[in-house]
Amino acid sequence: MKKKILLISSFLILSFYCFSQQSINITYANDSSSVNNCGATPPVWMAFTLCLNLSGYTSTDTITYQAFFGDGTSQTMAATSNPLYPWFCTSFMHTYLSLGNFDVTYIVSDNYGNSDTLFHPDEVILTNNCSNLFTNAFLDNNSNCILDAGDSVLTFLPYTLYNGTSVWANTWTLTYPNYMSIPNNVNYTAVVNTTALQQMGYTMTCPVSGMLNFTSSGSDTLNFAVICNSNFDLSISSSYHPFVIGNSALISVGINDISCNPISGSYTLNLDPQLSFVYALNPPTSGGGQIWTWNFSNLNSLTYGQGSINNMMYFNLAPGVVIGDTLCYSFNASPTAGDINVSNNTVNLCYPVVSAWDPNYKDVSPRGNGPLGEIAANTTLTYTIGFQNTGNATATDVYILDTLSINLELNSIQILYSSHPMQFYIIDGHILKFDFQNIQLPDSGANQMLSHGFVSYKIRQKPNLSNGTQIKNLAGIYFDSNPVVLTNQTLNTINITLGVSNLYNSLNQIILFPNPFNTSTTLQLSKELQSGIISIYDVLGKEVKQLKDLNGKELIIQKENLEGGMYFYRIEDKNGFVGNGKLLIQ
Repeated sequence: MKKKILLISSFLILSFYCFSQQSINITYANDSSSVNNCGATPPVWMAFTLCLNLSGYTSTDTITYQAFFGDGTSQTMAATSNPLYPWFCTSFMHTYLSLGNFDVTYIVSDNYGNSDTLFHPDEVILTNNCSNLFTNAFLDNNSNCILDAGDSVLTFLPYTLYNGTSVWANTWTLTYPNYMSIPNNVNYTAVVNTTALQQMGYTMTCPVSGMLNFTSSGSDTLNFAVICNSNFDLSISSSYHPFVIGNSALISVGINDISCNPISGSYTLNLDPQLSFVYALNPPTSGGGQIWTWNFSNLNSLTYGQGSINNMMYFNLAPGVVIGDTLCYSFNASPTAGDINVSNNTVNLCYPVVSAWDPNYKDVSPRGNGPLGEIAANTTLTYTIGFQNTGNATATDVYILDTLSINLELNSIQILYSSHPMQFYIIDGHILKFDFQNIQLPDSGANQMLSHGFVSYKIRQKPNLSNGTQIKNLAGIYFDSNPVVLTNQTLNTINITLGVSNLYNSLNQIILFPNPFNTSTTLQLSKELQSGIISIYDVLGKEVKQLKDLNGKELIIQKENLEGGMYFYRIEDKNGFVGNGKLLIQ
């Protein structure tokens, strides 16, 4: 909206323009089925998600949403703006009564005359002329470029399917099942992301180029043969589940090995003194009190049941815990000898105790500093999406649509673990779809623990983002044919001063274990400390201990006369600031 203001005086006539501060920006819109619905039989019910940014509005302003579905019908909704949530998503439901290709148009407008329009040609394709595309990624143990006896099937090998120069789908090889339906009699090119393949521990051998051309013909099979790289990378991660007064605490953990070489070892949980272990889906091998250990064997590749281990555990909060307390726990995975990246073998997490929480959520790690979630540029982010069936019947199918920020590097994504087997797709080059088909998720009333599900992945930022760049993320969760359940929005903001102060720390990964500890804890660094100093502070900021003239990559911190409780440490050496963190003494 443009307003003209005329100022008149005896000496000067001045005219100028002021522009409205309100703005609308559609950031994403798509249907729930990706780009096609091969084999559909009308009527076909579909859900459409529309996400947008609003700025400059008050709670009295009205926003109108319209979707034109391409079959001569449309839907209009209106709602008042919420200035506390300028970035959000809404959904439309529609039923198609016939087959065909349908253009979909989205229009969002306000009461000032501002609007934004997004047109998607052929967004919905309903056809019965389909071909099933089977995609096999496997370790070619006999070097014949054919999947046969003795070869090992891999999942989550990323590839892009092109129709001419247009991207038909960004997707991954799958195991549950390993096919997708595509329109028949069409020329396609499948291209593997060989860079991501190397990061997963493999090298492409057939085809060496990673590219296959074919024409869909009813049933088609693509074979991508790889060989093992010699190294391994054992990693551990844990999902965020808030500690709620009056409820049992849920902690989930995933262990991955990016390697073809079978690894046997263990992972250990160190619990906050205010948490007591109740039980786990996979019982511990040994332990008691605050320390519990699980053994594993023959962990290799990224195939479900071979390359990843998932576990869920329940705990009770101590009677004296109150809202606002912070409870911590850590996981450590071994072996570390021969591991190409020991920094991801340990995870230390601390979360506040709250009065209530939404079990359908999204979390990012690191969360960053302050309300803007300030982080350094080039920081790798780990996202976890959690969901719970809080209805009154078992959910047969669940899927998640996760809209990635344009400031994230899509090709760097790595699935860490999920609670259940799933299919994984990339839609329109920036939407992740996690499809839990036939999950049979019980409702919370029938089984509280098993009513939860989650998926966790990590992804890199685009290189060298500028100061103040914001990385926002939001997901929509769909339980069967119910309307979308939107998660909270995560926010990180680039602060280049953090990048400067933590540059040395970014090169020197710090691992502290066990944490909590009784008598001593071990501090491991990826680079040697030179004339280092470790200062330890209590919760009031008072320095209570200092260790000087430290050298080496592994150091021991003794409890000595320190009382049980929470402390903070800071590490410096002749190169400057190295890092800081939290330690707990039992």
